[in-house]
Amino acid sequence: MKKMLFLFLSLLVLPGSLPADTAGRPIRDRVGFCWEKQQMTRMIRLLESIRPLKSPVPADSRIIGGICPHDDYLYAGHLYLPLFGALRAREVLVFGVTHRPVRQKFPQARNRLILDTFSHWQGLDGRPVHVSRLREFLRERLKPENFWVSNPAHAREHSIEALIPFLDHFLDDYRLTPIMVGPMDPSHLEAVSTALARVIGSYLEKHQLVLGRDLVFLISADANHYGPDFDNAPYGVDRAAHQTGTRRDRELIQSHLTGPLTESGIDTLCQALWPSRGGKNFLWCGMYSIPLGIRTIQKLVASKGVRDPIQGRLIAYDDTYSAGVLPLRDPGFGITAPFSLSHWVGFFSLTFQVQKEALSPR
Repeated sequence: MKKMLFLFLSLLVLPGSLPADTAGRPIRDRVGFCWEKQQMTRMIRLLESIRPLKSPVPADSRIIGGICPHDDYLYAGHLYLPLFGALRAREVLVFGVTHRPVRQKFPQARNRLILDTFSHWQGLDGRPVHVSRLREFLRERLKPENFWVSNPAHAREHSIEALIPFLDHFLDDYRLTPIMVGPMDPSHLEAVSTALARVIGSYLEKHQLVLGRDLVFLISADANHYGPDFDNAPYGVDRAAHQTGTRRDRELIQSHLTGPLTESGIDTLCQALWPSRGGKNFLWCGMYSIPLGIRTIQKLVASKGVRDPIQGRLIAYDDTYSAGVLPLRDPGFGITAPFSLSHWVGFFSLTFQVQKEALSPR
């Protein structure tokens, strides 16, 4: 009788509570992002009518990565569009943010990458998004002190899933490698990025893949979170404060993330963003995912014998107060936070590019 009862109850278990090695990763945010294919098509058409889709990459260059927001589509969709419309790859590695509530819940994330063991992630209309074999390659070859495996941490975080509906729309078939980035000390950032670049380089060689053609990196990040709700309002909460805050965001992006990307430039960016290094007045949720992602890409490109620096190219910057909400009111689209002079978030999209011939197979 007990065995029969156990069997009956086991059939009632929800998919999200299945063992980690058989369950798909559950969707975290069903309000700010779009999970139905038909609705996503309508979203793309609206975005294209507002900003016609043009490639953000010169003809002689190849996109090897980029930075993308993870804010609500009704706020930031126009910044997702040009980046994802230019991607051409079979594999996508996403560096996700570990937001404060997740960091507080899981202090083990400090100085580590966070991997998962979900059998798949969910895409448009519930389509399974297959995980790349690179994930297991990393687990087998990275040192234990450099990463931590946690499905609960991934299930609580929305920064990676935000990119999936756009990937689903623009890429017919791709494999995902989801990596959350915990808060990093400088020495750990260098050690982890060095190890990660080495292992990814080995993976590319083993499977004869070309960076930018077969694999691209995306860094999920929003810029400044401004207002008393964020405990971050050094300039006040009027129009002048908003102008000052967004101008400083733009200056930081222009100075450190556009043009040739250098090690010293990324180090200076960390000084501006990291509280542990004296950073203030900037509350970027990508303060760790951006430097870790860029340093990994830099080291990987250098290992391929490419001497020219990676070029950062800004697509656009905007913020929730300036942009407002896109005029799409059908069921299925929503916003998860208000916007005002006392509560706004900045975001931007940007590509990382190299000359095409630099990474061509020899």
